[in-house]
Amino acid sequence: MNRGRHQITAWVFSPWCWIFLVSPVLDVRFSRRFYATVLAMIAGVIGSLVYPKLARRLPLRPLYLLIGITGGVFTLIVLTLPHTAPVFAVALIGETTFQSLAVTGAFAIVFETIGQNNPFSATTFCVLLSALNISITYMVGVDGQAYGWHGLTGMYLADAGIGITACALPGLVLFAATRVRPRLRSKMTASLPTQPGI
Repeated sequence: MNRGRHQITAWVFSPWCWIFLVSPVLDVRFSRRFYATVLAMIAGVIGSLVYPKLARRLPLRPLYLLIGITGGVFTLIVLTLPHTAPVFAVALIGETTFQSLAVTGAFAIVFETIGQNNPFSATTFCVLLSALNISITYMVGVDGQAYGWHGLTGMYLADAGIGITACALPGLVLFAATRVRPRLRSKMTASLPTQPGI
């Protein structure tokens, strides 16, 4: 079954690789938008294929927050680089890879939340994905306002700052709920006096 899936993936994406290899030989010229689209597609596929390996090492929710924080740090690093074509390619591949990782992680969390044999699986799936689309919708407006404020630098700063903050705060809450609170509860339980005969 896995071999069949891998063969389908290879047949779907091998033409794009051949286009990159053959176009210089045949002197075929494509627009920059075409190359950017193909690079974004390849980066999206890479992120989707890498996510299962990461999910085997970390729980889904901390992994999702860690992807957001790492993607924000990558955005800040891109700001320090010169505005050249190679840097644009690196930024495009990196941003699309982190975006595909985040979207794949969101779907994984949704399916984990729904579980198996859930009679409300379709409704839960639609509600949770609608909630996910809220952040995508308002970030488009925020990035637009930041771009009008200070151009590309302002947009990247807003995107990275909001993304890191939005992931760090739930990360602290998740850490407190899963690590600190159980320890406090166990200490309080251990300190309670035991009554004989109970």
